Amino acid sequence: YNYIESTEENPQGHWTYEEIIFDNKPTFEDLKEMITSYYNKKCDQEIIQGFYFEGNQVWLTTENQFNYKATWDLAFQTNGANLPSTFKFGTNEKPIYRVFETVSDLQDFYVQSITYIENVLKKYWLIKNGIEWNKYEIE
Repeated sequence: YNYIESTEENPQGHWTYEEIIFDNKPTFEDLKEMITSYYNKKCDQEIIQGFYFEGNQVWLTTENQFNYKATWDLAFQTNGANLPSTFKFGTNEKPIYRVFETVSDLQDFYVQSITYIENVLKKYWLIKNGIEWNKYEIE
């Protein structure tokens, strides 16, 4: 499943696949779960690792998302009384410490991160909604 068309970056189209060994004949639901799980994992990975702010990678793990939201909520509710606030971006090997001094500065980051997450989710909803499930039905 998941045929990838030819592009300038990838002149040869190709298939990607995930192999699962079943100990019985898989049902349609088994196959659907396997394929859906594959795309859910790809979506999660893209959300966690794919966002960049000011050229720096931002790890959007569930914990980090919670912390960013909590910081944003408090800044918004208190007109920035909790600021400045520092977030660690980049990697453990090359950390970038970004200090947010104002509510509007923090808002810019928070809105961009939420928009990124929403766009990735929409991308994978479209992919999963476009799967032609009838091709996987087993007689």
